Amino acid sequence: MPKNCVAFGCTNHNMKQGKKVSYHVFPRDVERRKQWLQAVKRQNIDGSKWEPSKHAVLCGEHFITGKPSALSKHLDYVPSQFAHLRSCSLETGKKRLARYNSATKRARLFREKQCGMPGDEWYEISGIQELNETIFSDTTVSSTNVSSSVRPSAAPPSPVPGRSIPLLASTPTIDLHQPVERIERKILYEINNLRREKKDLVVERDILLASRLNSCVIQNDD
Repeated sequence: MPKNCVAFGCTNHNMKQGKKVSYHVFPRDVERRKQWLQAVKRQNIDGSKWEPSKHAVLCGEHFITGKPSALSKHLDYVPSQFAHLRSCSLETGKKRLARYNSATKRARLFREKQCGMPGDEWYEISGIQELNETIFSDTTVSSTNVSSSVRPSAAPPSPVPGRSIPLLASTPTIDLHQPVERIERKILYEINNLRREKKDLVVERDILLASRLNSCVIQNDD
């Protein structure tokens, strides 16, 4: 069955000779599907909302890695490579992806070393979510917050007076002389990089809003 990419201006289709590109249907998840539609930014000729059919596909060229990711925090969870997103070039996307992968690796290694918990599991549960919340809420980051997140929990009270219950072997411990400060610096460096990206995205949003207002003014004049 022929597959044509539905992105505006994209001419890729699966019958094209000499070009290997993957094709991906729109997700069924309501929220993720909404994000894909916002990224594609298409509308019908009469200006009404465009809805893709069940056979509508996007080609891999609209994803940084060439295909969508199932991880909700991954940059390719939503397509980003489109002609109308001028500031989101493939080169910029690859730089962001490199920083994302670097942050993922550091969080995984840190968790495995400090807590003995599989890094992938912890990272998906809380690592990148906490990092994103810190960046986009513009809250102040302090070394106290980072250190407290890996502080050992207190031992539970003993039912026998005068005797204490030892902590489990898997309780998080910290080498007070070494790793935390170095990891804090790396996390703060990553946060600064992502804050700069946030500023770029704000500028891009303002440009898109301005261009949209201009187009509306032109239509009204007509």
